[in-house]
Amino acid sequence: MSATGKRSIWYPGRFRLWRLIVISAGLVLVVGLPRVIARTVTYAGLVQEARSLSAAPLPAPYHKGQNKASPKRPWQRLASLSGKVSGTLSCVLGPRSAPAVTLLTKAPAQTWHCVALRLEGAGRAGYAPTLFLMRGGDFRAIPAGASAGAKALAFLGSRREGEVFRHIWIGYRDQRLCVWALLSGRAANGAYRFEIESRQSVRMTVKATLFFRRRPRVFGIPALASLYDYGVGNHMPARALYLARHTSDGLLIQTAHAAYWAPLRNPQSPYEHMFASPAVRKFGLWQRDRKARYYGTQKGHYQDAPNVWVQMPRHLQGHVILKEWPARAGDHDNVVAGFVPLVKPQAQTAFTASYRIDWTHRDRGRAMFAHVVSTLIGGNAVTGARKYVIDYAGGPLRAAGAQALVRGKVWVHPDTFVTQDTVGFNPYTGGWRQVIQVLPLAGRHLHVKAWLTFDHHLASEIWEYDVFPPYRSH
Repeated sequence: MSATGKRSIWYPGRFRLWRLIVISAGLVLVVGLPRVIARTVTYAGLVQEARSLSAAPLPAPYHKGQNKASPKRPWQRLASLSGKVSGTLSCVLGPRSAPAVTLLTKAPAQTWHCVALRLEGAGRAGYAPTLFLMRGGDFRAIPAGASAGAKALAFLGSRREGEVFRHIWIGYRDQRLCVWALLSGRAANGAYRFEIESRQSVRMTVKATLFFRRRPRVFGIPALASLYDYGVGNHMPARALYLARHTSDGLLIQTAHAAYWAPLRNPQSPYEHMFASPAVRKFGLWQRDRKARYYGTQKGHYQDAPNVWVQMPRHLQGHVILKEWPARAGDHDNVVAGFVPLVKPQAQTAFTASYRIDWTHRDRGRAMFAHVVSTLIGGNAVTGARKYVIDYAGGPLRAAGAQALVRGKVWVHPDTFVTQDTVGFNPYTGGWRQVIQVLPLAGRHLHVKAWLTFDHHLASEIWEYDVFPPYRSH
């Protein structure tokens, strides 16, 4: 009894009830809070985390050798994805220092440590598309029925700086399959969001925010990497078993008024070229030689490599850079093409870029101009003259007959002489062939542009070729 004569309400049974409620609430917080946090991954949160990491000490080193899948670490199927874009999640499991992969589509959220990540779409065995394949700081997609081709880099120079996606989240956003990734390395930290769509091709809409520890000397985003060893009529080794070995054979750049085609090479020394084409709308590494007899029985199935097509926002101004290195044994990429914006990022300042990448078998953007079918290269070792045979097809030349007034145009430096420029109808391809022979001065480098005109208008892609200008290391 209290002093007022009333009975106290704090009897032993009431105390046990409150203790049960407190314990239950604690269990809900301990068990459910991590699940709630994992499910509320937002791009803004990743940006804040990347900003904080850019001012923090460097993370523990992650050696790229851990990315290699070996018989001890095979691909393992971990989970299935059910939604508008369905598929399966497979990983190459690694140590705890490997990147963390969190799947948000199941409760509770599951996390693994993987050296490689693969999302496969729905389809029959051997024909299912690979919606997303990430290894280290690279990512790619493979359409249905295609082989592995060019890949995308986090940014130009990310491999040299050891950038790696440290944490990846997989889930759905507005019924679209999304992948959120946190990048970390010696040069920069960043947050990436990939929205993936799959039809006949695989399309990724990418949004990236980067924080650099120091102002980069050379920067490009996005950047593509591919393999080019040799091609038909282009520096083929004397003892080569096959006629071609490459996953891409040219760089295609599309602007508001023209399209540029630059054949890839395997140089004897590192090579770098800047394409000063204004208002770049699209660029990509393409595979146009698709005849299976060129590649024989090589395990890479290079004839099925997809075209990679990048669309840039119109407000982002810049130019395209192409870097090539001597090819090594194996399937090591030796070609990198990237978009260099006019405004470079500053240290400790957010740099945001949005773009779209298509991995496709379809040849887009060809209706306006005739495209370059093939390039054959020869020359005279005594005089130093070089000859180029360029075949065009499609576009406005498709309906033009053999008697059409098609003319060829050539642009060279003033210290180079054009000794031959002939254009004729090619009945074997149904297109037109342009033969050029140029003679540069001794010791000078060669830069050639060639195109076709029909009815006094540009009718073909602008073919552009450089002969090993001096390489400037950055």
